[in-house]
Amino acid sequence: MPAAAMAVAVRGAALFSADGLVSDKTPGWRFEASGAKGGKSFNPLEGWYPDKGGKLISPRIPIPTANAYYRISFTASAPERAYEAIAFYDAAGVMVADNYDVVYPGGTNRYGRVIFAQEGVKEAEIFFQSPTGCTVSDVRFETATAEEAAAWCDEVYARLPPVTVGPAGDAFLSAPKTLDALKTGKPWRILLLGDSIVQDAFHSQFHALVKRAYPKSDVTWLVSVRGSTGCWFYRIPENFGQWVASYRPDCVIVGGISNWPKATDEFPVTGNDAIFEVGERIRAAGAELIVMSPALSVDTRLPKGAEAMASVPPRAWDAAAEAEALGLTGYGTETPQDGLSPERFAALKNGCADRGWGFIDVLTPSYGWLYKSGLPFQFFSRDHVHSGELGKQIVGRVLLAHLVAGKRRTP
Repeated sequence: MPAAAMAVAVRGAALFSADGLVSDKTPGWRFEASGAKGGKSFNPLEGWYPDKGGKLISPRIPIPTANAYYRISFTASAPERAYEAIAFYDAAGVMVADNYDVVYPGGTNRYGRVIFAQEGVKEAEIFFQSPTGCTVSDVRFETATAEEAAAWCDEVYARLPPVTVGPAGDAFLSAPKTLDALKTGKPWRILLLGDSIVQDAFHSQFHALVKRAYPKSDVTWLVSVRGSTGCWFYRIPENFGQWVASYRPDCVIVGGISNWPKATDEFPVTGNDAIFEVGERIRAAGAELIVMSPALSVDTRLPKGAEAMASVPPRAWDAAAEAEALGLTGYGTETPQDGLSPERFAALKNGCADRGWGFIDVLTPSYGWLYKSGLPFQFFSRDHVHSGELGKQIVGRVLLAHLVAGKRRTP
């Protein structure tokens, strides 16, 4: 059985089910052919990426309670790695988030996953996507609790080598009221802002682990993302209003891997400068701020035998050495002048410190974990850029470690 295929725990209230084999002949289900252009397809929450194939899509499922957890279970098989996903929609029918995970090749398996519907979500669609086909049956969508979500995180994480997080810095340096709210139970709104990598971090369901660590907390967790988009876009006033201010956050966690492209006439301010400008705008709007480094994304180990899923010899991760070996100066990019180079990473971290801002380094522990793991190439991934449910749990545990470290902080 693949590492992330698992039996489903005690059932909650069923909101939707499709028994037996599911196809576009099943009432309410439809097939949507790929609309790829030049071998790539567009997802507004991910950007342009190599085509993932056509989609088998469920009927819209009403979401009775937002800011809440749900469980999906299904049986599936595929000749090569395929995708299971949830798309969330608001009252106007606009997609506000999605959550992609993996259907693993090599047999028929039963899967069980926990998902989160944020504030404003009214409906959801389940869909399965593959360029070579995927057989699906016995789909069920039901309610879940925060406790069950945390237990599911534990179950997935237990299948992986643990991640080591060094001494965590003070993530709450510029968010003391957020820490107080976590401890006391004051209602609080925390927004994650960025790109699809931030969305993956959000859908690690780390917030269920935070709830377990701070049982009194009463947080409305939110994510605002745009595919392949960084602070060079969010710094523009009208975009800031739509993608940040409209969520009425008490605290914003800014992150992603898309903050460092080459400047253009349309977006003249990029990189760390754009992050610092958005951070200042967040604080000027009255919200607290935490900056998060890029998280686990592209598997940069370049191993031999990758296609055969051979184990990769463990070694230490050195950001500068790996960038040089790849012929890059930037992290997570194929364009040398772009991306987060080791120098830009140091400047980001030091710039946050100089401003008295909380900073969460996800990059160092997550890539340190990957290089030490010995796991096969892209074992943790769902595609070349994004994590599946396995990689998401590593990122979630790093976030948790930094946020739980605040419990020891005194006012």
